[in-house]
Amino acid sequence: MPFFLFGGRALAVNRGDEIYPLEDAPKQTIVVVSPRDIGVSTKDAYQWLSAELTNRAKAPNIWGFCALCWSRQETVSNDFEGPVFSRHPRLREIRDGLLKRGAANAALAGSGSAVFGIYRNPARARRAARAFPEDSVFVVETLSREKYGRAMGVTRHGGQGLGS
Repeated sequence: MPFFLFGGRALAVNRGDEIYPLEDAPKQTIVVVSPRDIGVSTKDAYQWLSAELTNRAKAPNIWGFCALCWSRQETVSNDFEGPVFSRHPRLREIRDGLLKRGAANAALAGSGSAVFGIYRNPARARRAARAFPEDSVFVVETLSREKYGRAMGVTRHGGQGLGS
């Protein structure tokens, strides 16, 4: 819970009970597309994922994932994509559409059913968002840990909020 009060990028490991803050990434524009006609049950998505993970020839490499988290790369991946996209191909189409329209990267958000694209150019992000008129679409910008704290009324030294 405290992580959500202070914000910023972080790496969560184990069951999410170990959280390590990461350096702020440069400000980016994110397009989130949530199809109105598709719903993905988190319970189902975990069952689908579990079935796929047990069929993998090689175990996932957490160290490679950690190295990616601490790097400045914008690569995102989501293990839920395989099982969710196979059952809801339109979600893959949305991801691919975001990439085709200039997203530096795009992926399924969590276990679904929203998909997001990361854009370096806010105008390009707004143009891409218009390509999904039948869906709920949100265009947002990332915040630094400091800006997020100010927006939440949380300060580190003095003032009002948790850090006072």
